[in-house]
Amino acid sequence: MYTIYAQWRLAWQPVRERFLSPFIYRITLGRARRLPAHFLHYRILFIHVPRTGGTSLAASLLKACHLPQHLQWKEDALHLPVHFYLRTLGKAYTHFFSFAFVRHPLTRIYSAYCYFREAKQFQNTWLRWLTREYAPTFDAFIRKVLIGVRHQLVPAPAFLPQTYFLQVVSSSGAHFCPVHFIGRYESLTEDYQRLRQILYQHRQIRLPEALPHENASSAQNVSLAQIKAMLSMQNLRLFLTLYQSDFITFGYTL
Repeated sequence: MYTIYAQWRLAWQPVRERFLSPFIYRITLGRARRLPAHFLHYRILFIHVPRTGGTSLAASLLKACHLPQHLQWKEDALHLPVHFYLRTLGKAYTHFFSFAFVRHPLTRIYSAYCYFREAKQFQNTWLRWLTREYAPTFDAFIRKVLIGVRHQLVPAPAFLPQTYFLQVVSSSGAHFCPVHFIGRYESLTEDYQRLRQILYQHRQIRLPEALPHENASSAQNVSLAQIKAMLSMQNLRLFLTLYQSDFITFGYTL
């Protein structure tokens, strides 16, 4: 089923890019102009990379900004990439403080895989079917589903490389990351405290001392070595190829 869907998307890609993409982009751009009120008020941009502790940080940020309930709009949960904010804000982007968190590519993707298998909101959805029946093991998931990363044919943003959210391409073709602060999930407690100091010093935002823990999955109890042991050598090499940009850009190794 997923293979047929992938073939269909590839066949229609030229039509989509020529006619549909500009239309869809204008619709999304219009929504993004209504940025969360706390983003605009404090001139901040949280680039929410999926499965990096971002939901917990977003909740902490909302709590710290003390906004009325009707202004607590959670559009940042859409995981908008930084190039989207650059296009939306234009030159005003330089007046915003942007921040994000990243995670080891393998533990991040395994966390997403477990999350869709376990979370109640995905019960009776095709994502649940994809991670339980079509690809019942993580090894099979890499071989049968993640191969679509090459063409951005992935079932959810959580499986896209982190560079998709945090990098842009200049007019010369060079890749660069215009995000001011990038923390790591592996040092989440320490980096969260650093971010607290920065936001309070430069934006007068006082984040809660302790970061809440939301959207957790069983993957948090599994080590990198244990995840690697689940994979065949062939699929491990495939994973390295698919997420090469993440390993190189953020300095992760296997």
